[in-house]
Amino acid sequence: SQQQITNQIQSLGANLLTISPQGQQTGAVRGAAGGGTTLTPEDALAIDQLPIDLVAKVSPEVSGRVQITAGKNNTNTTVNGAQEVYADVHKITMASGNFISTRDNEVMAKVAVLGSTTATDLFGEGADPLNQIIRINGLDFRVIGVTASKGGSGFNNPDDAIYIPLSTAMKQVFGRTYLSSIALEAGSSEVMVQAQDEVGYLLLARHKISEVSQADFQIFSQSDILSTASQVTGTI
Repeated sequence: SQQQITNQIQSLGANLLTISPQGQQTGAVRGAAGGGTTLTPEDALAIDQLPIDLVAKVSPEVSGRVQITAGKNNTNTTVNGAQEVYADVHKITMASGNFISTRDNEVMAKVAVLGSTTATDLFGEGADPLNQIIRINGLDFRVIGVTASKGGSGFNNPDDAIYIPLSTAMKQVFGRTYLSSIALEAGSSEVMVQAQDEVGYLLLARHKISEVSQADFQIFSQSDILSTASQVTGTI
């Protein structure tokens, strides 16, 4: 069980750092992680300016649970607003079709890539969903790809998800100006800690926060997630 969880987490991306907004602190009470509205697309652009040997790739992301329909079938799943770089950072490969492109984001296209589980839920086992229409929040999206299964389960399962252009997700589906998270790939495993520090200092400066304990964001590395998971399997 421990090995399976380790493999699953490592399959989500190498040298991966994830930045989540943190609810602002009011007095002694802090809002939930991921509940904040403090990360912006501009923050992601600023991180992308850091040296490439420190931060190789940056993926700004929004996500939310949404009811999806295809004909008479429906499912409740995570919709991720993504740019082309998302597939590289999260090690997503395609079973058929294509992932979201830069052009899709430029024109705010209504196109969708289905995780393998979601494709089966909406269209049935063995069906070909390419060029079919699905409805997300009452809007029609054309399916342009299906991802190869990673065999995940539970929270943040990449197989049970839908990917759409980030611009479309922010403007038309969720109506947000802020990001749910920023994922980035460090230049190498050796610079992970340095990358985490540099990104942290950059965001503190951008958000005009002088006290680290007051940070309105959190940065998780794969090793943080692995240690949490090993505590869980240890408990089991």
